[in-house]
Amino acid sequence: METLNGGREVIVTFTDGTTGGIFARQIPIREYDAAFKRSEDEIGLCALVVQKPVEWIYTLCPESYEALVQAVEEVNAKGFFVWSQRQGARLIDKMNKVNPEVLRLAAQVSGLKNSSPELHLSPR
Repeated sequence: METLNGGREVIVTFTDGTTGGIFARQIPIREYDAAFKRSEDEIGLCALVVQKPVEWIYTLCPESYEALVQAVEEVNAKGFFVWSQRQGARLIDKMNKVNPEVLRLAAQVSGLKNSSPELHLSPR
């Protein structure tokens, strides 16, 4: 039924005690890239799915937020999250092919830049 409807209605309670419904939609394929960029930001991803600002999510009671997260995951389990897993596996595969010395140097340079803002590295 969710596939036919494109998502699921979730009844939520807000911190002020009011209740309402919100539609947890299936993420359209055209938005997969934007959603993937938010995949490490659960709150941001939920906001994208319900098409509300992150601040709106902050007004939910914790139990309602958890119900919303569950709906987002279930509604998108056979679409976005399958695609997202493939993308993650591809990124890991690419990282495994990078020369370990290059990774070590990148980490070292990153640490230098973060610890000393005056340090400027120039090519030789």
